[in-house]
Amino acid sequence: MTEPKNTVTKDQLDDLVAKSNVEYAVFGNKLTVAVITLPSNFKVTGEASCVDANNFDKELGEKYALENAVEKLWELEGYLLAERLHHRNEWLANPVGKNPKSEG
Repeated sequence: MTEPKNTVTKDQLDDLVAKSNVEYAVFGNKLTVAVITLPSNFKVTGEASCVDANNFDKELGEKYALENAVEKLWELEGYLLAERLHHRNEWLANPVGKNPKSEG
């Protein structure tokens, strides 16, 4: 069995976003929201806003909103990896059929 890596990489996140659907919405020419719908159908949002609507740039808003959403993915994927590693370590420490509570 291959040892799972204990890191989340930018390449992994880029691959995940590439497999996902990304949509954008603009509100009031000031706020851009990016919604990443992951393959599991879970949605992650990111936001970007400007103070003055005269400074609004659609492309920049989408760029920064997507970057914000991907930052959230770092945390979510990090949590998921930590959980997987934790459960794997528990499984290795307590193989099937061994009940640690009954020993002692």
